Amino acid sequence: MKEKGWADRVVIYISDEPHDDPDMVAQMKAVCDMIHEVDPAIRIYVSTWWYRPEFEGYVNVWGVSHRGGGWGHPVPAEHLATIRRNGGDVYFTTDGMQCTDTPYLGFERTLPWFCFTYEASEYEFWASNWHTLNPYVYGWHRFHRQSPSAGVWYWMRYPNGDGNMIYPGPPIGVDGLVSSVRVKQAREGVEDHAFLTILQRLIDEKRAEGVDTSGAEAVLERARTLVNIPCADGRFTTDYTPEPSLLMEIRHDVAVAIESLRGAR
Repeated sequence: MKEKGWADRVVIYISDEPHDDPDMVAQMKAVCDMIHEVDPAIRIYVSTWWYRPEFEGYVNVWGVSHRGGGWGHPVPAEHLATIRRNGGDVYFTTDGMQCTDTPYLGFERTLPWFCFTYEASEYEFWASNWHTLNPYVYGWHRFHRQSPSAGVWYWMRYPNGDGNMIYPGPPIGVDGLVSSVRVKQAREGVEDHAFLTILQRLIDEKRAEGVDTSGAEAVLERARTLVNIPCADGRFTTDYTPEPSLLMEIRHDVAVAIESLRGAR
């Protein structure tokens, strides 16, 4: 990775939802120590779901909930700031939040807005093509058994559409993968993030040059306040995006502010 110049672009994902089992915590710390013995600069990612002080010094990249809580633990914005202040990166993890029955598909679209507002480096979808039934026949998942720890089993059914945004082509005669409106919404959200990032950079540059940036700052602040932590779960994004046109309205205003600042002297 270093020879190719990729070392700073990758993470080692060693554990998904380790929770607070003492044996699991001890084992995970030992694995982190082994990895950092090879190179302390290697970034280790763990989907912890909430801030776990016992992992400080072991985990570099924290996968936490964007909705203000995970697995019964609060995840306030202050904890995200603590992770960054201690030198870690924040990713938003999304298990169980992707839903085909989300009004306006607001979850996929607004995740990058959460990343921008709360300075998360990335977000991750746990899966994009996990199908337990033929998705062209059934709009839901089958029940399956899963285990959180040794000797403990229970039945679980994931939300409709969770873990599948890309569909198989062969069942409908397509040679390849089939996209979805949710994939397109996810892409639009990433483009929204690019607009917001460009505007933030221009505000910083122009303010340093003595240019009045108050109008652009007001536009950016409106974008930041579109989403908040804590927030509703994946199926209830209408709580903070009641009108899908609102996102496009803000994006248009951001684009206008970008063009205005680019020509400002």
